[in-house]
Amino acid sequence: FAPRKVQALLAYLTLASGHEVSRDRLAGLLWSAASEAAAHQSLRQAIYSLRRRLGAAGRSAVGADAREVWLDPAIVAASDVARFEAAAAAAGDPRADLIAAQESIVALYRGELLEGLFVEGCEKFNEWLEGERSRLRELAIAALLALLDRHEIDGGLEAGMAVARELILIDPLSEEGHRHLIRLLGRAGRRDEEQRRRPWQQPEPGGQRAAPEPGLEELRHEEHAAEERAD
Repeated sequence: FAPRKVQALLAYLTLASGHEVSRDRLAGLLWSAASEAAAHQSLRQAIYSLRRRLGAAGRSAVGADAREVWLDPAIVAASDVARFEAAAAAAGDPRADLIAAQESIVALYRGELLEGLFVEGCEKFNEWLEGERSRLRELAIAALLALLDRHEIDGGLEAGMAVARELILIDPLSEEGHRHLIRLLGRAGRRDEEQRRRPWQQPEPGGQRAAPEPGLEELRHEEHAAEERAD
């Protein structure tokens, strides 16, 4: 049976967070070009194949009745996505362990969801998957920004710089990520790296210097004024 469709079925059930999903919904997502009867037959085969791949616990892991299909909530809770979402929620909670949340987010978000997966002929599923990829990417960015704010308040310079670099890896154009990193490098006394990071100092082809983004230019003026006051 087509392994990509079995993978797609598992992904959709996992992201449904343990809730039941109608057979009609799944058949329409993965076999939209087939007749209703053929689509439902293919879904039954995919459920059987998924259970086999999950081994001895397959039948209890993938529940199904005449109308709906679901994944055991315990399996969903143990998935990387669920653990990442929990860590992202903890990032903005001042009561949560800051370092534990940071380590979990960095460990669990290692690129887009199901990177490289594209199911031929399943436009609706592919659109859903792209939406989930975007949602999780934005969640990662928001969580890292929350961690950065907490590190700046707590004075965690090295940990904050590590988070800023992770943020820039996910979103190289993140103005906030660059601003945080530049500010933390300055506070840590790492002026050489701080200067290399400033986009207005990087020449464009032909020797012209790139125009800084407004927010970063404002940061430069703020820091220059602070240095003058300190002198």
